[in-house]
Amino acid sequence: MHLKMMQDPSKKMQVYLRNRFNEMLRSGTNSGRVKDCTDFTSAAEFKAHIESTFTSGMSWSNHGHRAKTLWNIGHRISIKMYDPSNQVDLKRCWSMKNMFAQWSLENQKLGVALPSSAELFELRSIWPSAWDDTLPSHDTRIEMEIRARNAFGKAKV
Repeated sequence: MHLKMMQDPSKKMQVYLRNRFNEMLRSGTNSGRVKDCTDFTSAAEFKAHIESTFTSGMSWSNHGHRAKTLWNIGHRISIKMYDPSNQVDLKRCWSMKNMFAQWSLENQKLGVALPSSAELFELRSIWPSAWDDTLPSHDTRIEMEIRARNAFGKAKV
């Protein structure tokens, strides 16, 4: 699966960005490519934003994956809903409005599930381009979530 993703330039960019954001959290250094593909202007701004989304029990010392006591970066609208080959979608996916600190197990459990319609309306400025500025119907949302889950197995990118 990893090899297949790395052969697709747009999917490779998603992996690259995820790694650069994690590096920015660890080191506090800027990444030029991240600035090109997001609305964050610096590592400090990114860290401050993520910290502003902490919930009770979150700290920089428990950032990580897969353990119930760790948190990681969540996306309000899943990465898999965006077209990584589309520059507009790339910026929307990796925007301040879409990224937040989320408990790792909650992130895994939700996977590609979309938030409520009310929350999606609040996120309208970062909707994937494919939605053509139209909120998907309930049935369309279910189909989109199934397609996204099946794109590369059930793992969330």
